[in-house]
Amino acid sequence: MIEDFDQNDDPLSRVSLSFLLDVSTEVPICEKPRILSPEGMGCTAIPVGQPYQLNVVVEAVSDTLPVARIESKKPTGMTQSALRDVDEYPLRKTVQLTWTPKTNQVGRHNVGFNAVDIDGYASGWSFITINVVTGDALYPLPDSSNPSRDQTMTSPKKWTISFNRPIRRPTESAYITLTVQSGHGGSRDVVSPIDSSDARQVKFYDEHIEFDVFFNDIIEDRQSLQLNIAEGVAIGKESGSCALSSEVNAWTVYCNCNEPQYTKEPVTMPNPNLERYKCTGGYTDIALAQDVKAGQECFVRPLVRSFTITSRGDTTSSVNVPYEVCCKTTCTQYW
Repeated sequence: MIEDFDQNDDPLSRVSLSFLLDVSTEVPICEKPRILSPEGMGCTAIPVGQPYQLNVVVEAVSDTLPVARIESKKPTGMTQSALRDVDEYPLRKTVQLTWTPKTNQVGRHNVGFNAVDIDGYASGWSFITINVVTGDALYPLPDSSNPSRDQTMTSPKKWTISFNRPIRRPTESAYITLTVQSGHGGSRDVVSPIDSSDARQVKFYDEHIEFDVFFNDIIEDRQSLQLNIAEGVAIGKESGSCALSSEVNAWTVYCNCNEPQYTKEPVTMPNPNLERYKCTGGYTDIALAQDVKAGQECFVRPLVRSFTITSRGDTTSSVNVPYEVCCKTTCTQYW
C-alpha cells in the first residue's frame, strides 16, 4: 500500500500496489546487460553549431537474452538511430546519437543510457555530460607547438604543446603518446605514455603544456613520428568546462636522434612534499650481454640514468648500478 500524508500526518490518499512472483524449478539468469561505451561520468565540450555524434555500445549477458532496446535521456534536438548489430560481437548492440546544439543550448547537458534485454532486465542508467560552449572548442595548435607539424627535432628535451585558449590540468589520467611507423607498415610506441594529470610528467602554463620525451628505443637516422594527444589531456579554464574535444589531435614530427636517449634523471618529488617521503639508495647487479666491453655507455629502461662501464673481467656477467627508492611515510606509494 502506498500512502501520502499532509503536514499534520493525516493521510491524503492510499493506493494499493501489486506485483507478480513467478516461482520456477529452473534457475533463471538474473545478470543484467551492461553498457560498454561511453563510460559513465565522462565530460566532453563541443561548440554551438558543430555536429556531434556519439556511439553507445552495450552487451547482453547471453545469446538467449539479447538486448531489445537502448533507452536514452537526451537534450532537445538530439536524435537516436535504430538499434544495430556490432560486427564480430554477436552479444553487442549499438545506437548512434546525433546532435547539433543551438545557441540557446549553451551549458552543460546530461545524457543518459539504459540497455534493456528481452526479459526486461536493465543495465541501469549511465550518464555523461556534454558542455556546449560558444566559440571554438578547445584544441591543440600543431603549427605553434614545439615540435610543430613536420618539424625535425634533434633533442628530446622540452616538448611544448600550445592550445587555442587557457587550459588547466585534468583530474583523470589522459595520455600523450609518440608512435613511429615501421618499415613493414606497422607502428609501435617509442615512449612510455605521458600522463598529463601527473604534475611530475607535464607542466601546465596558461595556454600550453611542457614535458620531456625519453625514448624506449635507440632512434636511428631520421624517423617519422606521430604525436598523439588524447581527449582529456587538457581542460578549459572557464567555469563549467570539461575535457579537450579536438579535431586536430595528432600530427607528424621527425627526429634526428641516433644515440640512446635514456639520460633521464631519477624522479624528483615536488619540494612541498619532500618531507612526506623517506628515501634509501644503494647498488644492484644487472645482467649484461656477453659482448659488452669496458668503456661502453649503457642504459637501463625505462628510468635509470646512463652510466659508463669502467671495468669488466673475462667472467663478469653483471655490473653494479646505483638506485634510489622513495616511499611515502605511510608506505602506500613508491616512486
